[in-house]
Amino acid sequence: MPVIPRRLPVACRFRRDALRAVAVAYSVAAAVLVAGCAPDGPASGLTEATNVADGTPASVAEPSPGGEGESPAAAAEPSPTVRIDRPVALALRRPAARPTPAVRGPFLVPPDREIALVGARVIDGSHDAPREGWTLVIRGDRIVAAGPDVEPPPGAERIDLAGRTVLPGLIDVHGHLFGLSGNGYAFLDAYPRLYLAGGVTTVFAPGEWEPEAAIAARDAIARGDEPGPRVLTAGPFFDGAGGGELLVRRYERWRDRIDGVKVYSQVGPEALGRLIDAAHADGLRVTGHLGSTTVAEALALGIDRLEHGVFAAPELWPGLYALDRQTCAIAELDPDGPEVGALVDAILESRTPIVPTFTVYAQSMADAIPVDDEWLRFVAPEARKGVLARTADYREASGACVADALAVQSEFVRRIHEGGGIVLAGTDPVYPLIVPGAGLHRELAHLVDAGLTPLAAIQAATVDAARALGLDDRGAIEAGRRADLMVVGGDPSVDIADVARVEWVMQGGVRHDPEALRTEVEGAIGRAATATVP
Repeated sequence: MPVIPRRLPVACRFRRDALRAVAVAYSVAAAVLVAGCAPDGPASGLTEATNVADGTPASVAEPSPGGEGESPAAAAEPSPTVRIDRPVALALRRPAARPTPAVRGPFLVPPDREIALVGARVIDGSHDAPREGWTLVIRGDRIVAAGPDVEPPPGAERIDLAGRTVLPGLIDVHGHLFGLSGNGYAFLDAYPRLYLAGGVTTVFAPGEWEPEAAIAARDAIARGDEPGPRVLTAGPFFDGAGGGELLVRRYERWRDRIDGVKVYSQVGPEALGRLIDAAHADGLRVTGHLGSTTVAEALALGIDRLEHGVFAAPELWPGLYALDRQTCAIAELDPDGPEVGALVDAILESRTPIVPTFTVYAQSMADAIPVDDEWLRFVAPEARKGVLARTADYREASGACVADALAVQSEFVRRIHEGGGIVLAGTDPVYPLIVPGAGLHRELAHLVDAGLTPLAAIQAATVDAARALGLDDRGAIEAGRRADLMVVGGDPSVDIADVARVEWVMQGGVRHDPEALRTEVEGAIGRAATATVP
């Protein structure tokens, strides 16, 4: 694995890059904050959530268990930027294209380098069974040939993968780059490496606690300056009861810099409709954690994805706002009854993908088995007490009905899948015990428990996820796709647990050692007290 350049601390580089975006309008304030991340300065450039425009503390709200709450950026306007003219036409519902970096960072490969992966079992994302004895040829960051009769090119690096399985890099369609850090929430610079260590090569982050830092991380990874999954970010949470005009004005300030839109639970039908229209006109897709708009209303307005399944379907728990009361109302539902049936029928008719996020709810149970037994390894010793206390609060707030509610969710997902609907894999890792990467492995196991075959579950995190995000360059193993791959021991098509036996990961043609990535972020979560305390 390439040696990580030891320059500024990771969090400082991301915050520095974010602040440079506002230096034109706020040169003095930005310069002061960037200086706080000088090589000899502290590990963190910011010690609390701030509005960069005026340096005042941003308002902070507690994320709700199983969801993210309203981040500081949901209420505050984004940092001012220099506006440029937008293209007249954008492809509808596609993330905005990012320019190819002029300078190649250490985590980008030469375009003419060739690697041959020989003798592998391949789960290619489209067939109904693994393909045995395939050879893959990779040139630069692309797969150029794949099949049983492919010959390695002369001079190519040859890697024998007999007995191992190659899959497309996984896609977490409900990832985040923030989470609990000590006693509050913050951008977590450990997360990109942890995603990659688990074979996750693309992440859609639907709303961020520190959206400027997330955008800077996205861009640093795209330049090849840092290892991590390709990040698509929705920027801030779009939430609040201020009406459609206010919501659209906020969106217009972010639209040139984000890859999609996430609405949260206070957005009503009028505001949601206006925001969907504005985002679709710009070629961006909209997903939602609903609470003030029913699923039926959101589908009629043209929403593109639905997060959290029955846990974010307010028609199933009308008038209930406390999480534990919502959960218990779900637990009392008949999965074959008319309420759930009407929801299933509406989703199937619209062909709208759902993202159940089983894992975030399952981890709220007191007896939950951690997705990674070593999850505290990544939390700084000084932050562990706070993280453990807030995790206990999270589990208490979820109430005693989670197991029964998850049974209803499981049956709901089974009916969607068997009816030909689209089920995607996402984790919502706003608590560090849902270790990025490992959390997605657990999510695939939950999907299998809900009735998907192991191959169908893998497709929910590969080809189906790529299609739902409008990404036609990844999610499958075939000529022309990005060389985003993971190599695992065993055969996940037989035992989905084998997807966690990650031996190495390839992101854009660059190989990464999972254990080296994890070692680099030991004790990183909560270090330097960067969290904002609600």
